[in-house]
Amino acid sequence: MQGRPQGVNFRCLVTLQIGFTYFIATLLFIGALVLISAMFLVALAVALVALGVQRDLMALSPCYRERRVTQGPFQPTSRVMETSAGVIDSAKPKRRN
Repeated sequence: MQGRPQGVNFRCLVTLQIGFTYFIATLLFIGALVLISAMFLVALAVALVALGVQRDLMALSPCYRERRVTQGPFQPTSRVMETSAGVIDSAKPKRRN
């Protein structure tokens, strides 16, 4: 039986190669999803920390506290409160002595 060599069948190797390629693609896709999610969570945490630090600095700043106390001539919130208080007082029944 020393003739020509038999032909080699590479179907098994091709199937293994396709399966390995799908496996690597799946791993890369999952890795990308995890990386994007982690970056989003880190950005969210940094934004919350920055907001907290800004609020703390504003609370400690004497200039900000002074500016908050003296708002100037345009004070819509105090006008709304005064108007609401006036309406509530006018709706109360009057006492007769």
